[in-house]
Amino acid sequence: DVSTLPEQLVDHILRCDQSTKITHAVRHNMLRDSIAQALNHYGLRNRKEPIGVYTYPSIPDGRPDLLIYTNPPIAIDFSIVSHNDTIGNAADAAATAKNTRHKEVVNKIGHRFYPWIIEGAGFIERDVMRCITDLSNFVPSHLVSHFIRDVIQTMMVTLAQGRSDAVLNTAMRKASNITFQGNTF
Repeated sequence: DVSTLPEQLVDHILRCDQSTKITHAVRHNMLRDSIAQALNHYGLRNRKEPIGVYTYPSIPDGRPDLLIYTNPPIAIDFSIVSHNDTIGNAADAAATAKNTRHKEVVNKIGHRFYPWIIEGAGFIERDVMRCITDLSNFVPSHLVSHFIRDVIQTMMVTLAQGRSDAVLNTAMRKASNITFQGNTF
């Protein structure tokens, strides 16, 4: 029974890609795709994995995850990170790493860059909200509050779906013999 899984096992499933077929990459792509679709819904055309737009000096085929055709264009790179002892620290570190990797390259051609970092339990790094606010400037004024709500809702529902899919995938694969810390569930 999945409802009896200890919290530590669920945390392990969400941190360890060997525990489930719903890996970090799968959940990352779910988030990227759902945000791209939500933006399209509000007329913000975009391109996933825009190859050939940016020139990364040391990364062949380097690219952000999403390019939104605003004026100027906005590039986003997504990450879902595991939290550590202090909520927000892992997200802040990932945002710094994303900025180091992408910001200069993206800015060089007049585009803007935002890291879109979320901790697996739901903490949203501050640049995500800055990006959503910036994008809302390209939505008709009477739809701005709906846009902000819908993008945040899409993000959170997609994260929840990814977490539940990962746990259920593991439970279904293991059926009745999930063993964790000496206990079988």
